[in-house]
Amino acid sequence: MPLTAHWKIDAGIIALWNITESQDELLEFAKLSEKEKQQLGIVQHPSKRLQSIASRALIKKQFSNFDPAPEILLDKNRKPYIANSNVNISISHTKNTAACIFHFNKQVGIDIEYCNRNIDDIKHKFLSEDELVSLEKTIDKNNFLYTSWCCKESLYKAFGGNGIGLREHISVSYSDSKLQTGTGEINFNNSRTLYDIFTRKIDNLIVSWAIEK
Repeated sequence: MPLTAHWKIDAGIIALWNITESQDELLEFAKLSEKEKQQLGIVQHPSKRLQSIASRALIKKQFSNFDPAPEILLDKNRKPYIANSNVNISISHTKNTAACIFHFNKQVGIDIEYCNRNIDDIKHKFLSEDELVSLEKTIDKNNFLYTSWCCKESLYKAFGGNGIGLREHISVSYSDSKLQTGTGEINFNNSRTLYDIFTRKIDNLIVSWAIEK
């Protein structure tokens, strides 16, 4: 179970895991409850199922001293949470990598994406008109696109989904030229929620997380 990264943040932790185990090995480590197995049962695609199990195993590794092991469930919007706990969590997975974040005080979200294709043709699905203007002023357009997409996904997860759109309701502004820090804003149902956003790049993997202000 090789950890790619393990970062302490504020009142929590971010962890990334390179998935090399088989499904049986992951199931042995994750020790899923019957309810966890039931919720995972709807994931039919083999690689997605493997990633889903790995992300839960990764969270349980962070709480390995808990007895019994934490039960990781999904709410009606499919936002993960730890049963009978006030700890806030978020998970993400893609290809052979799983990621998690947890925070003891604030709502959080995390997203990871490999920058291995051109996503210019779908930019209108997640960038606002103002963000499209900013894109045209940017030298590294693909980095801007992937970072913005990843940040918005992490904000979506921190908020809990529930009908919000990446383009319509979520905006991102960066505070440095490398796009590593900034502010995320969600305007939905006459309510405004602000988040601190952060990004890091590991080779061609972008990691973004959002922490509610």
